[in-house]
Amino acid sequence: ILDRSSIIMIIQPVPFLILALITATVAVLPAIVLLSAYFWYQPSGLPIERDSVESSVSILVPTYNEADIITRKLDELVSLDYPMETVEIVIVDSSDDSTAVKVQDFFKDQTEPDLRLITQNERQGVAAALNEGIESATGDIIFRTDADSSLADDALAVSVDTLSHSNIG
Repeated sequence: ILDRSSIIMIIQPVPFLILALITATVAVLPAIVLLSAYFWYQPSGLPIERDSVESSVSILVPTYNEADIITRKLDELVSLDYPMETVEIVIVDSSDDSTAVKVQDFFKDQTEPDLRLITQNERQGVAAALNEGIESATGDIIFRTDADSSLADDALAVSVDTLSHSNIG
């Protein structure tokens, strides 16, 4: 036989359990619906069709004491799957190491792409370097990357094609 205190002990956790069940349903149900829709629809590729365009591009790289990695970055940039005759690389350097010298040495025997090396006498930060690089850039599109970042071979082509689409911008 259950007395009154036993019944209260049984009923007390029920509101908490109901609240927990409602919360779990509200939190989990939308995720289940979205995942189901994703797997049913299976989207792929870009949300728009790419136009194959070859706009002029300025690749902007702000640097500070990147002497150990700048040559690898420059190798990567000149190896991108994009016509280098339409590319200029803008390096804005405020280093106190040999970064600028390594950039100059790398481009000594390069005919393409064009190089703009801007050296700052004192470190002013990334924002100032970007502003100075943007002012100097001549490309229709400015593509910014860091010396310590890696790019896919088609990163520039995909970016330019996507930005050149008539529905963008």
